[in-house]
Amino acid sequence: MSIVEKIKPDLTSYSNTMVETFMNCRKRFQYAFVDQLQAKRDPKERVEGGVSRGQAGHSFLEKFFKEIQAGHDTQGAMELAIREHVRHMSDNVAMERALSWIRDVWPTLDWEILEVEVKFKIPIGDGLFFTGTIDLVVRDRTDNKIYIVDHKFLKDLYPREITALMAQMPKYAAALQILGYKVDGAIYNMLRNRIVKNIHTVETARMDYLEVNDHRIKEALATQVMVSKEIAEGFYPHRNASKINCGFCPFKTLCEMEVQGQKTTITREIAFEQNDYVYEGNEI
Repeated sequence: MSIVEKIKPDLTSYSNTMVETFMNCRKRFQYAFVDQLQAKRDPKERVEGGVSRGQAGHSFLEKFFKEIQAGHDTQGAMELAIREHVRHMSDNVAMERALSWIRDVWPTLDWEILEVEVKFKIPIGDGLFFTGTIDLVVRDRTDNKIYIVDHKFLKDLYPREITALMAQMPKYAAALQILGYKVDGAIYNMLRNRIVKNIHTVETARMDYLEVNDHRIKEALATQVMVSKEIAEGFYPHRNASKINCGFCPFKTLCEMEVQGQKTTITREIAFEQNDYVYEGNEI
């Protein structure tokens, strides 16, 4: 008889994050999406209203772009976004980065805002769905191309060679194509979500452009469908222990206790809470 029991989750919708987490470590997937746990955050990492700093920064950009889309100029849109998020402005690195991006980067771009916060739910067969939210869809007037944009508030910016391989945006491009949109490329808009000692020597923001050709789109969507169905059919929550997977895993304490055969009930109650849920590992 196996000590590890097979899990058949009561889930029908699968995001990119869920699939990527499952592919990296099934045990982490169980903690996050079956047990629905997240480590309790340090109160210093939250702002008024209980949301994380990164979530507040993301919401701020959403408001800004919606006001730009509604016809306001940059200053007017920024003032409206600040007014709505004034309670989040104090001691918030993410908000500072978002404001700096609007002041320094936005004026250099010639974007027409087509859509803000596009939520999708695409059927992928067997009663399952691929779900997600695309932060921004823009037309770059300089080349007349349509780009999807994803804002990422990160502790550390991803290396370019990593963003070039990430499947998130090709999957999102596939979803938009199914919904009838034309997509020419994608942009990861990354902002560093932590204080750095020397802001003049450390990169605090960067936009990585990504080509999304038909091959990449088909491959990424096929992986999303295949892994979603694998999860839905039931799986054994084996650990995939490695320096990369375990180094910054918020569930490492639970893993260590379970490996030793210790009960985790009290630890779950003290150190963890039900997720809210934005679970992106390093990102918010």
